[in-house]
Amino acid sequence: MLVKEIFVGIGEKIRHIRVSEKLTQIEFTQLTGIKLRTLRGYESESRTEISVKEILKITTHERFEKYIFFLMTDKETTALKDEEFLELFENLDKEKSNQALDFMKFLLGKSHD
Repeated sequence: MLVKEIFVGIGEKIRHIRVSEKLTQIEFTQLTGIKLRTLRGYESESRTEISVKEILKITTHERFEKYIFFLMTDKETTALKDEEFLELFENLDKEKSNQALDFMKFLLGKSHD
């Protein structure tokens, strides 16, 4: 399954995560299991679609869990209190909110409504 609509500009976001964590491309691929050629494609934006499997390689690694919301919304967060997360979530338009909710359900292994 390829994800397009939620992950606009995914290469730029992945690069931002990698650079924020002070990782080389090789170090990032070693942590996530994403192939170096694939990562370079995302970061150069020659690859504009990403599979859910590739997103999960990033978001399920404990070092990158904090970037789930950023990948979905362009908003960077650190550890948020529940109220802060809800406030950010409520400020999304309805379509983005539904997409984010569906993706979070997917990450948690829950069925989609």
